[in-house]
Formats: sequence, structure tokens, C-alpha cells
Amino acid sequence: MADPAKTLTIAVLLLTNLVSAQTSKPAKPPKWPTLSSKEASQAKLLIRKLADEDTEVVDEAKSGLAQLGAGCALALLRAIEGQDEDVQIRAGEVLDHVLLPEHAPLVVKWLKKDKPAVQRYTTRRLARFRLPELKPTLESQLESEDEIVRFDASLGLASIGDFSHFDTVFSRCQSDWREVAPIVDELLSPQRGPEQAKLLAKDLRSADEDHVVTALRLMRSLCPKTHAMMLKTYLDASSHRIKRGAINALRVIVDGDKPLENLSAFQAIDHAKKWKERV
Repeated sequence: MADPAKTLTIAVLLLTNLVSAQTSKPAKPPKWPTLSSKEASQAKLLIRKLADEDTEVVDEAKSGLAQLGAGCALALLRAIEGQDEDVQIRAGEVLDHVLLPEHAPLVVKWLKKDKPAVQRYTTRRLARFRLPELKPTLESQLESEDEIVRFDASLGLASIGDFSHFDTVFSRCQSDWREVAPIVDELLSPQRGPEQAKLLAKDLRSADEDHVVTALRLMRSLCPKTHAMMLKTYLDASSHRIKRGAINALRVIVDGDKPLENLSAFQAIDHAKKWKERV
């Protein structure tokens, strides 16, 4: 004979699930915040001022747009579609300030645009959100004909733990380090760890000096302090570039200091001697 108490419990659970299913509503698709008509007019005026040659006017315009928040994001994205490169850059700077991870689904829609400037901005912005759920979106950008888009997509994947396309990141770092160094550090530093550092072991052992230098630069973001000893041998390198690379990597990893990119050969000898005593 069935247990009356157990039967009652099951009935209550079934009823609760039924009520929940009837009352729950599908989540509404995200929308951009709306501006009042007055704010919308103000946004249009401020966006036009982004093309001004007076830097003070431009700064005031960027500040005003930032204060309006994500409600002006759509208009700023349309400005990036335009032909004025200065406006594209300035609109992107404002968007960097107002866009939040919660806006990612709305930004993804702009990847359908075939404008190179829009593709580049949206891919990088999505990468900088560092959201695991954006992995399929970033993977789709790996098919782009634009090498900058492919780089940002690969870097974005690495920032969420997927290093399967890291060769693309490495190659761009090798050819355009000064340009990409800030975004590389921003996105890779949160992934710092022993396993990530080991990914560069092969390049550190390379006979190609450029490979070694690039690997040392990337170690700044990926190598943990506990593994700084990996770099000690490079302090004795005959190549000034490699010696400097090791010194700068250790400065960042161990002390959290900025690298000394213009370190002379004479200065490097002194710095290397001091670091060999520390690691």
C-alpha cells in the first residue's frame, strides 16, 4: 500500500512545478537603454563634435557622451561605421567607457556589419569582456580575412583559457609588440599561471632570437612569481635583446614594476647581475 504522506509530497511537487511553468515568462531580449528626446538630440550634437579639430572640444564631447551612458551606444556604433578615422577612434573610446558585459549580446549583433572598423572594434570589445559564453562568437571571428580581427579573437579566447589559437597571438606580438603590448597584458595577465608559462617553453628554447624575445615579453603576463627561476638563465645571454627581455620580464613578474624598454647594454649588465642574486 502506498505511503499517503509520500503520495501527498509528490502531488505537491508536481503542482508546484505546474504553477511555476505557467507563471514563468521567457526572458526578454536585451535592449539598449533609452534616452529622452532631449538626451538623444544632445548625443547627436556631441557625436558631431567628435570630428572637431580642437582637442578641448573633443574631450568635452567625449565626457558628455560618457555621462549619457549606454543609451548613446547605438549612435556611437553607427559613428564607427562612418569614414572619419578620428571619429571612429574617439567613438570607440567612449564606448569602452559605457559598454558593460551585460551589453555583450547587443554588441554581438554588430559583428554582422561588414565595415572593417566595426568588425575590429566589436571583436576587441567582446574579447575584453572576458566572458566564457562568448567563446563561440570569438571562434567565428577566427575566419575573418582581417588579421587584426583574428588576433583579437585569438587573444580573447586565450583570456578565457583557450590557448589553442595562441600562435596567432604570438605572431602578432612578434611583429607589432609596441602596438599590442597593452591589450596583451590586459587580457593575458588574469590567466597567469604555471601551465600558461609552460606554453612558451618551446619558444624560449628556440634558436631564433626573435622567438625568444617575444616569449620573454609574453612571460611578463603569463609567468607566475613562483616560476621566475625559469628566466634566470637568460640573464647570461650574449644577446642584449634577450638579456633585456629577461630583466624586464623579472621586473614585471617579481616586483610588479614597468619594463625598461630602452635599457642600454651597459645598464643591462648591471641589472642582470642584481637579478641573478635575487632569483
